Amino acid sequence: MSGILCLGVLWAIWITATFWMDKDRKERFPIAFCSLILMISFSYKIQLFHVEVQLPAVILLIIGYYYIAHFKYRKILYMLISIFIIMIGYAGLLLIELYDPVWIVINRTIMYSILFFMFAQLLASESMFIGITIVLMGTIHGEFLYANILHKWDLQQTAGSYAYLDCCAAFVLIECSWVLVSRVFSSLSMKDIVEKDKQG
Repeated sequence: MSGILCLGVLWAIWITATFWMDKDRKERFPIAFCSLILMISFSYKIQLFHVEVQLPAVILLIIGYYYIAHFKYRKILYMLISIFIIMIGYAGLLLIELYDPVWIVINRTIMYSILFFMFAQLLASESMFIGITIVLMGTIHGEFLYANILHKWDLQQTAGSYAYLDCCAAFVLIECSWVLVSRVFSSLSMKDIVEKDKQG
């Protein structure tokens, strides 16, 4: 069923932030609150101009812009350029998929989530939160652009559909897993260095 992966990931994030994260961490409440809002709004759609949009996509955009606004101007400019690049690239891929769907040789959710992960690593490898933000915002803008192009041909496409949200959820899982594995390897290598220093 389309959308179930996204709901599962949101539920896992809410459980983790609410019950497992340290109460002293400042990001605990915002993460739990945002994931809960996204779950509540999951089944709703709104009409923006002539495009039908899944409500979680709009909420993610608002959260993303609020997050970006806290950075310095140079960083904001870099993030906006990155978002624009991802928007054009993603909308282009959707159009290629529309014209020639044969090139998608593996599961669509897996393929796009890996592609999103590659975007994040290329444009914002220094921070998981920044990487997730620019990829989600770029692809949501790409969804809007794609839906607008189809509307000119009298074709209806919901921007931020359940299938898209599943791709985003899979991407977040991959990104978090990557960060976790990196930290484990970093911790192990630090232990090896400390032990070698003690032996030396």
